[in-house]
Amino acid sequence: MKRCIIIRPEWRIIEGWAPAYAVAFESLGYEVSLVDTICDVLNILSSSINSDSTDTFDFLLTFSGYGIDAAANNGLHLDTLGLPVIALYVDHPENTALRFNLSPVNSFSGLFDRADIVHARKYLNSPTQYFFLTDAGLEYPKPPPGFDERDIDIMFCGTIPDYQENRTSIKNMNRPNLLKLFDELTHMLLENEHISPYDAFEVLISGLGLDFKPSGADGAMLHSMLSLATHYVRGKRRIALLNTLFDSGLKLTCVGKPEQFHIFDSLNFEVLDYEKYDTFGEGYLNLIRRSKVTINTSPLSQYALSERQPTSMLNGTLVVSDMNPYMEQYFKDGRDLIAYSHNDYSPLPERIRQVLDNRKKWEDMTQNAYTATKNYHTFLHRAKEILEVLNSGF
Repeated sequence: MKRCIIIRPEWRIIEGWAPAYAVAFESLGYEVSLVDTICDVLNILSSSINSDSTDTFDFLLTFSGYGIDAAANNGLHLDTLGLPVIALYVDHPENTALRFNLSPVNSFSGLFDRADIVHARKYLNSPTQYFFLTDAGLEYPKPPPGFDERDIDIMFCGTIPDYQENRTSIKNMNRPNLLKLFDELTHMLLENEHISPYDAFEVLISGLGLDFKPSGADGAMLHSMLSLATHYVRGKRRIALLNTLFDSGLKLTCVGKPEQFHIFDSLNFEVLDYEKYDTFGEGYLNLIRRSKVTINTSPLSQYALSERQPTSMLNGTLVVSDMNPYMEQYFKDGRDLIAYSHNDYSPLPERIRQVLDNRKKWEDMTQNAYTATKNYHTFLHRAKEILEVLNSGF
């Protein structure tokens, strides 16, 4: 009997991922143990070793290395038990840098953007083996509601980083050259929407003639710099995008932390507190299924798919999103979704109105997107890709 263990993530925002992977692996013939902590894993492994069963576990799946560091600190190396460990990272390396030094030698880290792999191999001192595994979509078990059954026209679900606060964090270090580097990096990212943060950083330090060392203090500075810079860009873009929609007269339902939306001087939106409305797991899916359109922005991904896009598509909602080379392989502007460029948001409001005013067009686009996502971007597809990595010898 094939068996695996999945540790639930500590972040509620992705709490639906673990059960979705459990269902996927069960459909592939695995007996899945879904647990909450590393202690649960150790108890299961201990019981298995002490039993008469000849069955062993094929792998352990975790999110962002959750629980692995705790095991290492206690002197236990899971690779000594012969159990491959797969850690799926749901953000760029600079935002979870401490989680990348996994203890097990027999470990595999799935990074959701191909650009992350190049960066990780160069700048992260870890024995783990990196592979590309982008996000999948969550699908509610019932058919998607129709156009007239949805009471939310346009929904934005996400954070609004305070980009000025990010720059202030660098400024307060009282290192003028570092602030200059930060400003040049964010300017380059804002002006070139298809360059990765890592490529932009290396272009800048090369132009400045800096001798940058990946490890030690330089490495710590890199992670901090990239994290603050990418959140600066995310915040500035999202604020400009939402203001364009508000100024056009479109009314949005925004889901997130209410205090982050106080910066907007508009009456054209309502805010749903993500905690109050329990917008995690099934609660998140219920909101998507109430929406005709979702506004999406990627976290500066160059070759990746963010979970919010395929989840909207699998639940019959029209996606409005920026694009990247990976997405362009599967989805086309005007056929499956409404695409926009960060260089010019002005055409977007009218394009959204045209689809909301044309039910047939909305139905055709959402059906096209559903089919494409169902064929390539479900958790079952990602589970198969994980098994291919494990079976390849990597």
